[in-house]
Amino acid sequence: MIPTGSRRLNVALPVAQLARRQGRRIGFRVLRRTPAGFSVLNLNPSTNPYTQDQRTDPPRPPRVMLIAHAFTPEGNRNQLHELGRQVELKVLAPRSFLEQWGSKPPPAPDGFIWVEFPILHVRSHQFLALSPDLGIRTFDPEVIHVDYPPWSLIFWQVLVLRMLFAPKARLIAGAKKNTFRTRPGVLGRFKSWLARAGLVRIDQVEAASRLSQQMLERQLNVTPDKISVIPHMGVDTKLFKQRSRPAPDSPVVVGYCGKYSEHKGVLVLLEAVEHLRSKGLDIHLHTIGQGPLEVHLKEIESRSPWLQVFPASPSLEVASFMGALDVYVLPALICPDHQEHDGHALLQAMATGVPSIGTDSGVIPDILGNGSGLLVPPNDSMAIAEAIETLTSDESIRRACIEASADLIKDTYTLEAVANARLQMYSL
Repeated sequence: MIPTGSRRLNVALPVAQLARRQGRRIGFRVLRRTPAGFSVLNLNPSTNPYTQDQRTDPPRPPRVMLIAHAFTPEGNRNQLHELGRQVELKVLAPRSFLEQWGSKPPPAPDGFIWVEFPILHVRSHQFLALSPDLGIRTFDPEVIHVDYPPWSLIFWQVLVLRMLFAPKARLIAGAKKNTFRTRPGVLGRFKSWLARAGLVRIDQVEAASRLSQQMLERQLNVTPDKISVIPHMGVDTKLFKQRSRPAPDSPVVVGYCGKYSEHKGVLVLLEAVEHLRSKGLDIHLHTIGQGPLEVHLKEIESRSPWLQVFPASPSLEVASFMGALDVYVLPALICPDHQEHDGHALLQAMATGVPSIGTDSGVIPDILGNGSGLLVPPNDSMAIAEAIETLTSDESIRRACIEASADLIKDTYTLEAVANARLQMYSL
């Protein structure tokens, strides 16, 4: 108890203010002299204006930690900007999946924290982070989103770190793949057990397609309330804009953008175009990408003036590429352990107003199944050729596909729509 006449009161009040800033509550009782004698003045930091800090800091936004390598390429970083405007976002990227930047550093993050971490690579996308806590202890996230399935090593490492350093954080896992294949024997049984054990320990799993959702429900017994079907990538509609398109003239330019590999169906598309040209139709094929078939495609290009094979390019050049097409085709195959799980270039083409064709593989029916494009069986060059001919000769079908595509992109696949869907999944 401090008499009011004492100089100690001048010290007590600042001490109480400092303690309040540090989250501590200190109260004082002070004797006040009155004509009738002494009375007690309570200085409680919660009620006394002398001890309350007059400066109020803005509340900290919700904290989300996203662990993924999918956003490492420069063209994919814009997927994070919209989410970073609404939460405090920290993205952790495994270092071995980074692009080769050479002497030029990667672009500075805009609206989020970007951290690279070294890994111990085991096989394929199985790896462990060489970090004691991945920064979870200091960042104190409310949501931890691991963009890897619950049967991956990095998922289990994050699960343990979350139990140690952020036990109240919501844990989200990613399921881009729409197939779950196990080997016979002990390893297959262990993978199944690992997947189920991981899935019961998470709050939500993000499925990239309805086929992924069906795989989780039927093969791994995940209840529907724990699955959120969200596109893995949205479309930057400021870059990929709708353009007015007249009916295609000669030559008709068909395009493909993506990996040059057999499971993407590039050779099936090439066969479809060759079939149309054998019928006397002036069809050109332009492709942009990279992969193991690039040398083979370049050889065909050297003797086929109607084929142009371009290397992988930045998003700005991809937008220009899409703008020059009359028809876009995603001819993905169905393989034992793979179906199309992204369809990002297909969405970019549709956002640009290019009428599109896709095969019934993975996520493609989710995108084209509402009349926003033509859906054909996989590994069927004749069906692809017929669809190309339809979109180049029937203006009413072509126009209907373009209009339906515009509505679909606006409602579901913009950067804003995908970010809002993730926020809802995070329950923030």
